[in-house]
Amino acid sequence: MKFVQRVSTVFVIFTLIRFSAFAQTPLPSITLPAPIMTKTEYVLPYPGILPDHPLYIFKRIRDRMLDFLIVDPLRKAEFYILQADKRLGMGLVLFDKDKDDVATETIAQGENYFSQAVTVLTTLKNTGKEIPEYLIERLTNASIKHEEVLLGLASSHERVRDSLSLLQKLIDEIKNLQ
Repeated sequence: MKFVQRVSTVFVIFTLIRFSAFAQTPLPSITLPAPIMTKTEYVLPYPGILPDHPLYIFKRIRDRMLDFLIVDPLRKAEFYILQADKRLGMGLVLFDKDKDDVATETIAQGENYFSQAVTVLTTLKNTGKEIPEYLIERLTNASIKHEEVLLGLASSHERVRDSLSLLQKLIDEIKNLQ
């Protein structure tokens, strides 16, 4: 009986100590200035197999089958944005491998996918259907990221400028979607 009393007393004491509040002087709050973001926080997806790989043809076949099978315009636009992001990521990796010709071609394909996404959404809007806000936001963020990456590449690679000019036209069309 005494053992149970002692254990109960110790338990109560530890509980009171654990949940008791102590008065402290407040610490001065330090306000940091808001960081200036120059880079977009939009993350490009992992590109997967690159065009210089022998099995890349199977990836292209799979992507074309998916493109053919997706009938919902919103899902198709999401698919095109994903493909554009993947192609941009592939282009960056290929530039790192010093395969400039394949990289510029891959980036151009990505911008064509981006153009298709904008076209699908423009057609959808013209038919009177509403485009979800998340999709416009994703398209806007993707266009900012694409522009950021292409501006960085355009200074050292002249053939990327064509993709950049196409992207700037698409950004104007995206503003009309909102």
